[in-house]
Amino acid sequence: MEFTKEFTEEYQVFLFDDESWNVLKYDGETAYKDRIQKLQGTKAMDFVGIHDRDLFLIEVKDFREYSVENEWRLTSGNLAMECGQKVRDTVAGIIGAYRTTDIQKWGVFAKALVNTNSTIKVAIWLRYDLPRHNKQREKVRANVEANMYKKQLNWLTSRVLVTGQDDNYIPDLQVRNLLRVQKP
Repeated sequence: MEFTKEFTEEYQVFLFDDESWNVLKYDGETAYKDRIQKLQGTKAMDFVGIHDRDLFLIEVKDFREYSVENEWRLTSGNLAMECGQKVRDTVAGIIGAYRTTDIQKWGVFAKALVNTNSTIKVAIWLRYDLPRHNKQREKVRANVEANMYKKQLNWLTSRVLVTGQDDNYIPDLQVRNLLRVQKP
């Protein structure tokens, strides 16, 4: 395997195997930045990719060192709702980019969305520090399970992965951490 497709997101470097992935940093693409994002309130997944015949929509969240500030997003279902909105807007954006910009680039993603032989998988790459108190720890763990995300995404797919460095369920992907400045 040759991991040459490299993207930086949230203090992490994502390395996708060049032979098995066709992947884009969706929220960095010109079609998104210059067209789709101009619609006020539009949200975006971080990556869109094809692996085998599966379409992956990948969102990266790194709450390490900011777990206290983001605990409510994890425990309230807010993050699941936010991801649901990002998936919705990304699906619409892929179709729009295919119809109005580069057919070659976006065609493989648009076709995977409508092809019933393709599986659509949503992956939330989540990094967070667990609270020190056992009850809080159990609550956070319970609330980041895939079922919360599946409720928001059942209109599109039941294939939802909540994954991260310790339990990476995304095939042919390696992730490296970057150094980050410590909080004072």
